[in-house]
Amino acid sequence: MTATKILKNQKGEGGPKVLLNSGHLIPLIGLGTYKIVDQTLMDSSVDAALKCGYRFFDTAKLYQNEKQLGNSLEKLLPKYGLNREDVFLLTKFSPFPAEKASEEVPKLIEESLENLKTNYIDLVLIHCPKPDENKNEDKEGNSASRKINWQALENLSEEKVHSIGVSNYEVCHLEEMNKYLNKKPAVNQIEFHPHFRRNDIREFCKNEGIHLQAFSPMARQQPELLNDPVVKRITEEHKTTPQKVLLSFAISQGIGVVPKSSNPEWICSNFDSLDLKLTVKDLDELNNIPINKNYIRPTPWLVL
Repeated sequence: MTATKILKNQKGEGGPKVLLNSGHLIPLIGLGTYKIVDQTLMDSSVDAALKCGYRFFDTAKLYQNEKQLGNSLEKLLPKYGLNREDVFLLTKFSPFPAEKASEEVPKLIEESLENLKTNYIDLVLIHCPKPDENKNEDKEGNSASRKINWQALENLSEEKVHSIGVSNYEVCHLEEMNKYLNKKPAVNQIEFHPHFRRNDIREFCKNEGIHLQAFSPMARQQPELLNDPVVKRITEEHKTTPQKVLLSFAISQGIGVVPKSSNPEWICSNFDSLDLKLTVKDLDELNNIPINKNYIRPTPWLVL
């Protein structure tokens, strides 16, 4: 079983899905909710997403909007004849120092369950490879934290958390996990786009059966990426938008995306990227742009 095999492609059911190593299906496109904290704005965003066809929503403790997302889904799922089981919920948490993780992680999950108004979460990710209070170079402390936080996730009831994974983990962090894990991470969510393709992580995750997911797949609308000559040529050739090209770049390769937007028009436009079929030549050119540049703040490769 590989994490990138696309099993279903019904656009009306949330779009194409892949089978995670946990045995659960995850849509390849979801709505990112970063910075959507106003309840009215969350309502309109979720409403637009459900109407367009999204069935996957991405949040995090850091975003401080789990309650808002839970409220919106409780109100809006019935509007579209949907139940909780029809949508996929992902949340993330920043890891605790090793001495606190075993006690604090279960408490945090209970809080997320309450916030999201659900009795289970489809996927929980450790948001980064070190606690906020640790320094990047604290190898011993960071390593111990990663281990204990992961073991705390493994110990959670699968009835409450269906799948577990990580975010911003480098190959060195994933290799380290193999020494102590009982369950492989189902997902690694990272910065990924044509200017930052992370071939080492892609290859490792492919070999290990870990589904790769891209946050900020459009690099938060960085002009340097949107106006890249290769992106522009493909955009013009397909009579589409650079945003759809960037989303399709990931999706076409079995890499999940969680584009963030609170604009109903953009939310639907992003979902419609599923209709764009890039050619082998398109993908080859995008995969060979001679730029290797991250645009988003996390720099996990500096974390020991």
